[in-house]
Amino acid sequence: MRETGTGQHQLFAVSAKTKQNREVSARWAWTEPVVWTERMVDALEQGVKGGKWHSLIDKVYAERTLRAAWQRVERNGGSGGVDGQKIRDFKREADKRLGALGNQLLQEQYEPMAIRRVFIRKLGSHELRPLGIPTIRDRVVQTALRSVTRANLRARLLRQQLRVPAGTGHQRCAATRGWTAPRRPKLGG
Repeated sequence: MRETGTGQHQLFAVSAKTKQNREVSARWAWTEPVVWTERMVDALEQGVKGGKWHSLIDKVYAERTLRAAWQRVERNGGSGGVDGQKIRDFKREADKRLGALGNQLLQEQYEPMAIRRVFIRKLGSHELRPLGIPTIRDRVVQTALRSVTRANLRARLLRQQLRVPAGTGHQRCAATRGWTAPRRPKLGG
């Protein structure tokens, strides 16, 4: 997103294929099309050279990712955090706020705000439990992070599950971490 001199924002052009029209297997249909292009989903499926993604933060601060995250936060509703800002307040200047948030993330200057703590009743009880409520801007960043990292983590977990050997739970956990499970001592003899 770029500011035009008149205070309005101009969006960078992205091809339609990159944005929405992607052909992915049913296994990856749940990924966010705004974030995960067909090429990226292929990389998830087949693995990345060296087995490591070098950077996903550029996907987080991308204008379209933040916009999709904002739309999800707006749809979910909820209360504001310690800054007292409500969804409708954020919505009034959403473009400006999302642009500023993207710049803060890009320049590594983003700092989450404190969590507002409230107490709510436990279901079926008179006891109270604490609930932390983040600010709207922090919820947008959290949602963007989730949409970017979710597919990557799920792909890694699926690959890891395919490599799990048969055996007891301890043996399976040990094999995935590269160590051998300790043997239990025999009791009574």
